Amino acid sequence: MTRSCTSCGKSITRKSKKGLCHGCSCADPAVRAKKGQLSPEQRARRAAAARALSADPAIVAKRSAKGKETFQRPEVRERHYAACMAAQERMDPAVRERQREAGRAFGKFNLAHTRTAEARAKSGAATRRTRMAWCPEAYWPLNAKLARDGIRLDDRKRMIAEQVAADERAKDAALTPFERQLARVAAGAKLIEVRPIRRIEPDMTLGGVASSYL
Repeated sequence: MTRSCTSCGKSITRKSKKGLCHGCSCADPAVRAKKGQLSPEQRARRAAAARALSADPAIVAKRSAKGKETFQRPEVRERHYAACMAAQERMDPAVRERQREAGRAFGKFNLAHTRTAEARAKSGAATRRTRMAWCPEAYWPLNAKLARDGIRLDDRKRMIAEQVAADERAKDAALTPFERQLARVAAGAKLIEVRPIRRIEPDMTLGGVASSYL
């Protein structure tokens, strides 16, 4: 059974306790007053929970996919456009006019600047580095060859990771022990101080004479 918000008529879920949509619930004076009464500990716990959720790649990917799916709906796009227009109308007229003048003065220049061959090449290189962050740059040609051979991305990642590990083992095997030590030190390993081991000398001789080592 479909439910509707008692304030604006938008569709809501069956789990709604107040019978209001998210926007109307947030605009409710009682709800706003309750939010202002949160203790610092409650705010800290909520902030920590939000950061933990945002740090989970699975949750971030799910949010992104859901947001893209939602924004593809025509009614959502129309509602978003109407909200943007309403926000512009609520702006200070002087601020809105300054923004319009800045757009007229610099908008065309900036757009033309981003379409130059140098800017497009720079943007393409940055996009490629972001998408290929999983693969060392030295192995990009290998990835391209595997892709041309029809190997899927997950298999390419696994094969390249195995190749990188094999190359690292072969490189380490070709080094001398001293070169391995230098490589470990260059990677941040700490030097170990070797202290000489000396036999503890007695304080007294068998005859009761003080030892000369004192």
